[in-house]
Amino acid sequence: MARTVVYNALLMKKLDIHKTALPWSTFTDPEIATVGKTEQQLREEGIRFTVYKRDFSQMDRAICDGATKGFVKVLTKEGKPDILGATFVGGPAGDMIS
Repeated sequence: MARTVVYNALLMKKLDIHKTALPWSTFTDPEIATVGKTEQQLREEGIRFTVYKRDFSQMDRAICDGATKGFVKVLTKEGKPDILGATFVGGPAGDMIS
């Protein structure tokens, strides 16, 4: 994003930032963080995808940190490793989404 800002400011051009790769967080209890597209958006666009979901209670790091409430969900293009979106709920989701 910084490259785009500098380019636009110095060269008086208009480049857009790809907002699909821009993570955001909501600092509630539990924290919620997401990046990319949601399941609903992918369905509306007719994109076929696969959902991978893992509860924090099944993850070694979360168990060691004592933060086993929550989950991570990753959406990939069906049959390919391309990540279309991800969501973290619980723990320090805002820190993990990057």
